[in-house]
Amino acid sequence: MALSYSDLQSIYRLEKGSPSLHKLPENFYSELSDLISRLDEEYRDSALGLAEEICALRRGKILRLASRTGESTPPMNMTPIEREMYGEILAVLSKYEEKVLNLEGVGEKEQEKELDDGKIRVRIIRPLPAIMGSDMTHYGPFKENEEVRLPEDIARILMEQGVAEEI
Repeated sequence: MALSYSDLQSIYRLEKGSPSLHKLPENFYSELSDLISRLDEEYRDSALGLAEEICALRRGKILRLASRTGESTPPMNMTPIEREMYGEILAVLSKYEEKVLNLEGVGEKEQEKELDDGKIRVRIIRPLPAIMGSDMTHYGPFKENEEVRLPEDIARILMEQGVAEEI
């Protein structure tokens, strides 16, 4: 069933009135585009305004969820494009945390030393529990899309097993 202007108004009220994401059809955004293209000019501007508000409300909720939870599994009630955005936000946040927690205040000489320490920079492809390296040091647990520097032997094993990729 095609999305109607009345449906759009209802969705807007639901999103505005609740802190959580409401369930939308998987193809909501394509239906929304189709609805706007079918409307007469007198309703088109209003529908565009509602659509922009719905997008902004949902985007804000997703940003808050990503910054709070940091979980790689997307929360419920997201459309496919929102799940993609959620994953990209997590990757950016992970990169930010790595920079802040691992590199802040490191001098240029220390950075050069760090780069020559036999470690390889990898991106974790899927969540992974903590592991113990051959140096008897614990590494992880790792989140999906997390970028880390690991000893070469551990990094190579993870890449061979398809759970990490070199960056």
